[in-house]
Amino acid sequence: MRQTSTVLIVACWLLLSAVHAATYYVDYSGGSDAATGTSTSEAWQHCPGDYRATETAVGTSLTAGDTVIFKGNVAYDCTRTNANCITLSWNGSADSPITYDGNSAGTWGTGKAVMTDNHHFYPDGVGTTCFGTTSSRSYLTFRNFEFAELGGSATLPADPGYAITRNLGIGINFAGGANGVTVRDCDFSEIGYYWNEKPMQDSTISGVGIQTIDCNGLTITNCEFTRMALPLEMFAPSTLTNLTIANCRFHNAIKWAVDLAAGGTSAKFGTIAVKDCQFYNFGEFGQGNWTGYGEWPHVDGIFLRCDFQGPQYCTNLDATGINFYNNSFWDTNQIVANGTACIYLAGGTSANIYNNTFQHTVKSRTIFVASPRPAPTTPQTARIYNNTFVEDYQNCIDATDGTSGTLNALLDIRNNIFYDTRTGSSANTLLYFQATPISSNLTLNHNLYQSSNTSGAWFQWDGTGAGGLSFLQSQGYEENGQFADPLFADLSYGTGWQCNLNDLRLQSGSPAISAGTVLGGIFDADRNGVSRGSSPDLGAYQYVAASGEPTNLIWGNVTVHGTAEGK
Repeated sequence: MRQTSTVLIVACWLLLSAVHAATYYVDYSGGSDAATGTSTSEAWQHCPGDYRATETAVGTSLTAGDTVIFKGNVAYDCTRTNANCITLSWNGSADSPITYDGNSAGTWGTGKAVMTDNHHFYPDGVGTTCFGTTSSRSYLTFRNFEFAELGGSATLPADPGYAITRNLGIGINFAGGANGVTVRDCDFSEIGYYWNEKPMQDSTISGVGIQTIDCNGLTITNCEFTRMALPLEMFAPSTLTNLTIANCRFHNAIKWAVDLAAGGTSAKFGTIAVKDCQFYNFGEFGQGNWTGYGEWPHVDGIFLRCDFQGPQYCTNLDATGINFYNNSFWDTNQIVANGTACIYLAGGTSANIYNNTFQHTVKSRTIFVASPRPAPTTPQTARIYNNTFVEDYQNCIDATDGTSGTLNALLDIRNNIFYDTRTGSSANTLLYFQATPISSNLTLNHNLYQSSNTSGAWFQWDGTGAGGLSFLQSQGYEENGQFADPLFADLSYGTGWQCNLNDLRLQSGSPAISAGTVLGGIFDADRNGVSRGSSPDLGAYQYVAASGEPTNLIWGNVTVHGTAEGK
């Protein structure tokens, strides 16, 4: 009887929750805050939480399960005279989030709802935040919005002869923390200044797509980011866990695409995934392109950093739970030195980096492992497995301790393909350690190398020597390494504006087939989800005879021919 009563109570609670959940409608161009807000014909002008809301809209509190739908292709004016345009004042629940919806069903208006301030100028430089809060918020969902033209300017400002200050914009800001939050199917563009010319300087370029100050549960998926300083700024004075960034696109005029920053002496990172994303053509601010005032902005794809009082304080960063995998990096502009790195592990941070492809990225280095934690703290650990590098005269992996001359980081580099397309050079460097590794700290084996520099120093470390495969083997590394052509399926698109169309899968007969070592666990599948089994191949793709993969993959606004780059 007691069990039956409990079931009835739960059923009643679920029914009441479903009945209570409401759907509200917002039409900035044609709505009225005096309306009921409960139908398209009774839409409000302002969303609850907007400091400008009046009458019924200002008096409505959102509760778990509620949805606020914004009319498609209508510009919601986010110009602020307050801290945020729309303050996030309410929490949902794990099974009933509060949802802000920009016409995802496509049934009210056309396309996505637009959040903008039309490049409004703010004399204080602070700018606007479309959705924001200074308190911790839980179980909110944002979907199908376009965040565009926030702060900054529509055209390059006149140069007064000195660098101007910022005119900030932020799409979504969880300044007090996020828990169980989802952002999906949104576009972020032209936020803050993004010009690579005077009167810009590094600090002038400061727009942010999504920002969190601590989080324990945030998923960002199928979003696009372009023309802003920091698409994703994840800052953690305390905690950055349960973060997933998946199937997103980052391109053009970006400083740090994904910034994962420990900001306190006890900051804890763990269970972080950046996967299935595309990073391309975002090097306008790099040292080879910069024409603004002062030093060029530091440019990275994924930037994992602990720069709070030095690396000795980064003792809680989970080396096994931070994973960057199945991502694609490329650059079709081919301007030399257009940034620092595609993936940068700074200040003693650790991560697993696997199943990624890198094509002609023209950063100063592709993966940069820098400033390991000093002994006796937990060492910095980088596991770099089954990646495919097709680079043009560039360090694929660069590691340094910055000071002592001895590299204390634990580096495990296996099952990768390193391919240098530059011909006619005797100094192509694929791997470069700017300090001498402690032998017990470095695992380097089962990798394949290809370079026109057959006898030169395509591998080197300071203080010990340089050379090729024979040098590595003389030092006790690469017992199972190879110097050979990996036989990619198609490199005919070269290094230019179509380089992302190259097919980096393996041909039949490739020396990379079955040449790897079993790594186990999360590394058991390739970037297409194919099991590597007991005879893993090298690189990001496991060879599958007559795989039957589609010859044309459409992903977002990028068409990829004959390759799995779109997956």
